[in-house]
Amino acid sequence: MKHPWLIGILMTLGSLSAPSEEFPRIIDPDCSLFGFPFRTSEQTFIRAVGAPDGCLHVPGNESWLLYGKGCAFLFVNQQLQGVRLYRSGLPPGMDASQVPGAPWEMANGIRPGMNLAEIKGMLGDQLSGPHGYQQSYTTSNALVRLLFSCQAGEVDSDQRYVLSGILVMQK
Repeated sequence: MKHPWLIGILMTLGSLSAPSEEFPRIIDPDCSLFGFPFRTSEQTFIRAVGAPDGCLHVPGNESWLLYGKGCAFLFVNQQLQGVRLYRSGLPPGMDASQVPGAPWEMANGIRPGMNLAEIKGMLGDQLSGPHGYQQSYTTSNALVRLLFSCQAGEVDSDQRYVLSGILVMQK
């Protein structure tokens, strides 16, 4: 991960304070994040979603808009380029009561709480990375990193690794 310290920052932020209107909960790495097309301007995004809980400006042309404890949107040159979700991070404009089931879902059906065995069954040879905690795959337009938590158990198997976060970045 290019910015591993983001996990700590995301875990320390307060609760989601964005508007209550509902946004699509689908992440399509080839074209959009929660209904916002890649390259959406930062101003347009904030007007639609509301002010972030925090903003992190990285030297150069990169910034992260932080929402709640587990949701950060990446902007490069003030254009939407990615999203980082940790644990059950919700997209802006949603609270847990609005979201039956998973708070987000990838266009290919991947959602929080799935185990590595299930995801390998869906993606097969597309996954790469060392066994366990982090796997990745690419689409025609994006890099997708899947982050897993290891559940207690005696047998070391792919079923012990449960999806706990993602990073989607446009190529």
